Amino acid sequence: MRRTIMAVTIAALGAGVLSGCFGDDSSGSNSAYCQAVEDLGGITATPNSSGDLVTKSRKVADVAPSDIKADWEAFADAQEQVSKTTSDLDLTNPEQSLQDMQANATAAQEAAEKLGEVAPRLSKHVEDNCGK
Repeated sequence: MRRTIMAVTIAALGAGVLSGCFGDDSSGSNSAYCQAVEDLGGITATPNSSGDLVTKSRKVADVAPSDIKADWEAFADAQEQVSKTTSDLDLTNPEQSLQDMQANATAAQEAAEKLGEVAPRLSKHVEDNCGK
């Protein structure tokens, strides 16, 4: 489940935008922002990458321009929620109650919906400010 959510998240942000579709705007106020976004785009969807995704998402939020900062913070918060709920979910543990598993799944779904809400705005902002 964690791998699926990671893949969806990276795809939602637009792999082309995050994986190097950057112009040569290496100066000015957007340079730290664009570099942080590019670093975020280098993450691959592996089971151990969710912590990196949260950390790098927070870094982008820290340096994001004010007009998109709240969306990056929401993105990072949602990533953290997904990471927490998926790490708490143990499908191999028969002792874990169905209620706990449903609560984790619901929290992950809510976070995924938030990601789906902010991802198009983030992708457009990155393309407009860091793209070619």
